[in-house]
Amino acid sequence: MKNILAIALLLLAGLPAAPAGAQSPATEQKPQVAGFEGMKSARAALDEIIRAYETGDIGLIQARLDPAMIGYQRFLDGMRRDTGNLKQIRLHLFEANVTAGPDVAMIQAAWEKRFFGVADFTPGLFTGRSSFLMHRAKDGWRLAAVSGDNPFSSESGVLATLTVSTRLTKIAKRF
Repeated sequence: MKNILAIALLLLAGLPAAPAGAQSPATEQKPQVAGFEGMKSARAALDEIIRAYETGDIGLIQARLDPAMIGYQRFLDGMRRDTGNLKQIRLHLFEANVTAGPDVAMIQAAWEKRFFGVADFTPGLFTGRSSFLMHRAKDGWRLAAVSGDNPFSSESGVLATLTVSTRLTKIAKRF
């Protein structure tokens, strides 16, 4: 046993180390998991949508929404009502947690919305928790879904109502 260890040590000691330049270069590939830059860009895209909502820029919001979003029209209608009925809207995200992949990101956050009502200038405050699903398109990140409380609309409620039920159907084989 001692002889084997001695031979292994002699072999390792006699091998010259390859210089750093002689090593084969690693091929650079796009990572399968998004890094910090992907998370920052997804959060920046959501912040852009929030700032557009605060200023009433529905056109920019519409350009940043995924057209396949469930409740797309109801989402936009609620925003339009808010821009007409509420002024000085401020939407703040707290405790944001961003999880990003190569083409999709999920942002979970608590939020607080402050505003003044147009009719009598009464201040208002709404709070909640939401998850925002962002999808990377060719022109940047798009909002694909909102779950939980909807911070972008005071009146429309949920974006869509899905009913799931189990039903067994007997299938008869015909020969």
